[in-house]
Amino acid sequence: MKLLNLPFYVKASILCVGLFTFIQILSIGEDIIVPLIFSAIIALVLQVCVAFQIKKGVPKILAISITLVLLFVISLGLIFYISSQLTLLVNAIPEIIDRLVPMIENSKKYLGNQFNFNAREMGQYSNELKENLIAISKSLIGSTLLNIGSLLFLSFLIPVYLFMFLYYQPLLKEVVYQTFKGSSKEKLQTLIGSSKKIIQKYLVGLLVESALVAGLNVTGLLILGIDFAIILGLIGGLINAIPYVGGLVAMALPLLIALATKPPVYALLVIVLYTIIQFIDNNIIMTYIVATNIQVNGLISVVVVILGGELWGISGMFLSIPIVAIIKIIFDYFPAFKPLAMLIGNQENTYKS
Repeated sequence: MKLLNLPFYVKASILCVGLFTFIQILSIGEDIIVPLIFSAIIALVLQVCVAFQIKKGVPKILAISITLVLLFVISLGLIFYISSQLTLLVNAIPEIIDRLVPMIENSKKYLGNQFNFNAREMGQYSNELKENLIAISKSLIGSTLLNIGSLLFLSFLIPVYLFMFLYYQPLLKEVVYQTFKGSSKEKLQTLIGSSKKIIQKYLVGLLVESALVAGLNVTGLLILGIDFAIILGLIGGLINAIPYVGGLVAMALPLLIALATKPPVYALLVIVLYTIIQFIDNNIIMTYIVATNIQVNGLISVVVVILGGELWGISGMFLSIPIVAIIKIIFDYFPAFKPLAMLIGNQENTYKS
């Protein structure tokens, strides 16, 4: 019996089982798959630098090596700086929490007067709250340090993958051409070229966006006199690269430190500062630098970011949008998948042909 002649519920069951199996493979193989995808995407950007050097007469292996050494030095310096600053921040957490105690005590007295809470119970609650705040803060930043440690490990592993992708790029292209022999080579070249162009522009735009947002964060926090302004601004710029949720998460730590070290009005000023920065980012930086390079609508973006986070954590959030953009290009190539490409893309810019 042909698959096409099977009842709908059978085909649906096969599809669900296949999808579940595929997701399980992605989850189990995270340690192998994620570095490979990161390397493949980064290689698309570095290819421009390598190609430029080759045109200037630099041998291919030397051009790749120079590019990777520069990337490695910059990445390693950034990771070490952020790690050292985060360590200082972790060590300062107990002191910061201690400064919140008067606020907690005032809240305790207010609640006790308003709702006739038992003073001893409120005292016990405030002590537990203090301990929980310290534990949660250290846990969150500790997990961040762990993620940075993982990135440090990947910074040794990914260059190997990058070198292979950059060196064997012609071979990989030929494998694609041989795999799809029945298709037009010109169409395949257009497909590969479009994918490279979109990912290159998107990642460059994302780097520019992160740098601009980090600069705005650092400048604003320094003007307000918030402790650890530079590291908080840099972390905010990096986290902001996670679509939709990054900006909100980036505001939490500066807000906590402002509450602990400054009068309450500074917490309000931090909220105003990050709201203004998010407005500038969403309506100017994203619109003119990032969004024009990738045609994925807002609904799909939110869904894939959440799914990416569930599947691969922070790495999945970063990778979700570029992967979906490539999938959309592939769907554009095959007429049978045009409806799915329309679902993923921005309706205003979709398929005038």
